[in-house]
Amino acid sequence: MKASHFAIIFLSFIIFSSGIASSFAQQLQCGRDQVIQGGQCVDAFDDTPMSSIPITASTDRETYSAGNTITVSGTVSEVDLELKGAITFTVKSPAKNIVAVGQDMPASDGTFSTTFKAAGQKWNADGDYEITIKYGADENVVSFNFQAGSAAPPTCPPGSSLVGNTCVVDEPDPDPIPVPEPTPTTPDPEIPAPAVCGPGTQLDENGICQLVPTEPDKPAPAPTEPKPVEPTPTEPESPDDRDNGCLIATAAYGSELAPQVQLLREIRDHTLYNTASGTSFMTAFNQVYYLFSPTVADWERESPIFKELVRAAITPMLASLEIMTLADSSEGQVLGYGISVIALNLGMYIVAPAGAIIGIRRYAQTKSAQ
Repeated sequence: MKASHFAIIFLSFIIFSSGIASSFAQQLQCGRDQVIQGGQCVDAFDDTPMSSIPITASTDRETYSAGNTITVSGTVSEVDLELKGAITFTVKSPAKNIVAVGQDMPASDGTFSTTFKAAGQKWNADGDYEITIKYGADENVVSFNFQAGSAAPPTCPPGSSLVGNTCVVDEPDPDPIPVPEPTPTTPDPEIPAPAVCGPGTQLDENGICQLVPTEPDKPAPAPTEPKPVEPTPTEPESPDDRDNGCLIATAAYGSELAPQVQLLREIRDHTLYNTASGTSFMTAFNQVYYLFSPTVADWERESPIFKELVRAAITPMLASLEIMTLADSSEGQVLGYGISVIALNLGMYIVAPAGAIIGIRRYAQTKSAQ
């Protein structure tokens, strides 16, 4: 075949193919928001709705001031009380310090609501605070703005008064109860008025003024010397009367404002002291703790090496105590979480080292026997 014949055949094939494609495109007319896919017109955008969010939450206001009540409410997409339990809330300051914690059980329809009081030493910084809401493995974070300075009270309209932070309409004053005027009384004319006697006289049974008999002067009693007052012995100061500070942790971390010390104080004041069992535990613990903690704190200040050893030793305990922030003020939860923390620390500080020592001794005996 000549080259000219091959060129004519190839050109004819190209023209025929373009004609078929153009005629097919003219026959298949798609809409503006559609495209051709697999020889058919399909939607260019997928209208399938997004999957539901596991946790939705919001605060009742965007900005709060000192003393306000913060309300957090929302819904969870799937309620499973047996596997997920309660919803936990953790409020953190702009410096990421924990200022409040709480729990709430979701309703059957997935709704929940809880409140926090924006008051206390932790609420001392202006800025954006975060509330972390956890339900099982699901988590969401909402934020709000907090002004630590006292806000000016709202101005109430006429006819209402400020109660707390809310204007309440005044109730009308009740009508005064009429008081009857006293009826003047006149003395009975048949009963004569008693006579008025002068100084040194008095009325007798017959209504006659008589002289008042006077007794002879008695000698004044001899003055007696005052007895010396013995001082009342005072009882020694108990650990509960002192400032129950975390002496060892404060010396280890160098300041009472350290996050680790604030965590211990938060658990003690807002979790343990809110229950009878926690208060009893702290009373017994303080009796033992303050026998040796001042001495250990002095050693830490005198020896930087000993200070680092103490910090390394108490770090696992502080990590385990974060579990107590999940407990509310109920006796059951404080006992349950408290026993778990105690068992965990016994395992870390006693059982694990004892097991390691026993294992090393057995290994050494085996080596010596060989």
